[in-house]
Amino acid sequence: MQCGKCTECCTPFSIPELRKPAGLRCMYLTDQGCSIYETRPQTCRDFQCAYLILNFPRKLRPDRAGFIIRLLDHMIHGHVYTCYKIRPITKLAKKLIRRIRNKYHPDRKILWADGNHVYDIE
Repeated sequence: MQCGKCTECCTPFSIPELRKPAGLRCMYLTDQGCSIYETRPQTCRDFQCAYLILNFPRKLRPDRAGFIIRLLDHMIHGHVYTCYKIRPITKLAKKLIRRIRNKYHPDRKILWADGNHVYDIE
């Protein structure tokens, strides 16, 4: 599975190699996608989008769903899903995230990231 037209991860995260701070659109993002995709920085290559890794249905592609689920391998109160808000998150979206977590990794905790704040939604 590929990203398709989704480029939602190109804005909320910092990319140290490019000195791109979190929350700013990447300077290499074009209407056609990443203009340096073949030589993109390691930070971009290492990004773990749950949509791609867990083979979610197309309706959960981040640009369609309104959130990005990033899988974090390191421990923060156990394994963690971090959900980054793209558009305002509704109760339905939170319910959907819990369903995803329960189906794929019931042992993982869910944290929401909104700008510079991270908080627990459990």
